[in-house]
Amino acid sequence: MSKTVLITGATAGICEACAHLFARQRYDLILAARRTERLEMLAWDLKARYNVKCYLVTLDVRDKKEVEKQLNALPEEWKKVDVLI
Repeated sequence: MSKTVLITGATAGICEACAHLFARQRYDLILAARRTERLEMLAWDLKARYNVKCYLVTLDVRDKKEVEKQLNALPEEWKKVDVLI
């Protein structure tokens, strides 16, 4: 069974590097960031390079209510998160 990592701020810097690191290790990825277009480009790249599953969440982690809403709305197969970044 695959493990899942949730990465906030996934489209830049250290968090983007973490997305690549975990994708190489075959984790399924929940990628969260403010810019949908950048999330989509990152997910396309990760899927193409590493053949991993990605679930995208557009949100700003400074908005606690939105974070709670988005995490509670995750599909059942994405709710078990093994690693949070």
